[in-house]
Amino acid sequence: MDFLFSGKGRVSRKAIWLVFLAVIVASIIAAVLDIVFLGTPLDSADSGPISIVLSLATIWPSIAISAKRFHDRGMSGWWVLWFILITIAALIPGGIIMAVQGQGALGLGAVVMVIGVAIPQIWQFIILMVQPGQTGSNEYGPNPLDRNG
Repeated sequence: MDFLFSGKGRVSRKAIWLVFLAVIVASIIAAVLDIVFLGTPLDSADSGPISIVLSLATIWPSIAISAKRFHDRGMSGWWVLWFILITIAALIPGGIIMAVQGQGALGLGAVVMVIGVAIPQIWQFIILMVQPGQTGSNEYGPNPLDRNG
């Protein structure tokens, strides 16, 4: 349970990739269950009740595992919050542009939103999912790949 709910320690890239893939598979299964058993329309299956419950249930484990992955890179777990805030802040200018331009004008506002959200998310993806962790122990714990202890 510490793996999913505690932000302490370190996790390897393999562990975060396995969690990422497990969430994708669980999301697909939840969407199928929403469609088959609850009659959720196909075009909104990802917003059916089962999918929403799954999404809410994975918020804290995602934050905790991301914090541990930042730890593996030798970075504070608070970087998770920083990326959340950057993403939210990136939506504001695009939303303002869309509000000023009027209802049908999604052009520039949508572009600003996509670019503003994509850049920090790609940066976070590279840090968490691509870059290797620090070798040896660091201030957050032993290297998760070190089998000797």
